[in-house]
Amino acid sequence: METYIVRQPILNDKQTVVAYELLYKENCINATPDRQEAWVASAVEELLGKANDENFLDDKIAFVTFTPNLLMKNIPRMFPEKSLVIQIGDDSIVHPVAQKMIYRFKKQGYRIALKDFEFMPRFFGIMDAVDILKVDFRLTDKKVQKTIAQKYKDSKILLAEKIETEEEQKW
Repeated sequence: METYIVRQPILNDKQTVVAYELLYKENCINATPDRQEAWVASAVEELLGKANDENFLDDKIAFVTFTPNLLMKNIPRMFPEKSLVIQIGDDSIVHPVAQKMIYRFKKQGYRIALKDFEFMPRFFGIMDAVDILKVDFRLTDKKVQKTIAQKYKDSKILLAEKIETEEEQKW
């Protein structure tokens, strides 16, 4: 079994790296869900070792995705709140215990990012805990992008995902 840890740069509008999204992948073909969760926990542990290496993050903030199970095990507490953004997805916003953990982490000073945000009712219940909205640029219609930008420009940080070309960045 191999663990792969990747740091993907997050750039601002001036093309300066402001943070890294840390991605972890285990080679876990045909694994049971329980075994996959154990591998994810192992990957997060390895990730922590890498994240604490000052050269790995260049003193930048880390965006890390946590499953409901990892939230409930308090794994984000292994990171200092100033250096971590807790990313959550659909699985966490619909899980009642994970939602409570998100609010607890928010109260402790962690920033919360909502991955793959869509302007849909299932996301609205958790919005008061969310600091950063990550919108998939390629899957979200331009009109919806404008609506999201207008609605949340003063209350949330908006982060566009899947920007691959200069033309897309200029939009």
